[in-house]
Amino acid sequence: MDVLYLLDCYVKEFEATVEEVTGDRFVILDKTAFYPDSGGQPHDTGVLVRGGRARISGYIREEDE
Repeated sequence: MDVLYLLDCYVKEFEATVEEVTGDRFVILDKTAFYPDSGGQPHDTGVLVRGGRARISGYIREEDE
């Protein structure tokens, strides 16, 4: 997965491909600009938009997903 926030910490919009939807809560993207919880810094929030809207309320990074 490409981690866009490492290249530009000010990125506000990006295009990504949904690789998988697990259950009804998790979406795996091919790239992300959402920063996870780390070192006391809170995670990013945002909205996925494409034929509808889904609010991002948290971000989990597990290995390469």
